[in-house]
Amino acid sequence: MGPVAVLDPPADCALMREEIFGPLPPIVPYDGGVESAMAAVNDCMLHQPQHGLPFGGIGPSGMGAYHGRHGFDRFSHLKGVYLQHPLVGAVFDRWVRPPYGAFSARLLRWMLRR
Repeated sequence: MGPVAVLDPPADCALMREEIFGPLPPIVPYDGGVESAMAAVNDCMLHQPQHGLPFGGIGPSGMGAYHGRHGFDRFSHLKGVYLQHPLVGAVFDRWVRPPYGAFSARLLRWMLRR
């Protein structure tokens, strides 16, 4: 069977309910956005090997976005790490750690004002 475009199919037909892996692409007009994990304009498959773009589906089609850096981020647990510069700590430690002085009391009153 050769490719056949199905023009404006009913939303409840099997072609519109299932993922499209065959030669029957539906042609559906729309006014707003389309829900998809990715899209290719004027092509059908060349978006997949582009490792600079995430590849993946939504819903039953697939989960997430993978390829290159996107795949590393998707399958890793990213963790934020704050590293304070030693000079910043040396200057501000006397303001935020005991023993507290008059300056710390004024700073606290200023931060808690209404």
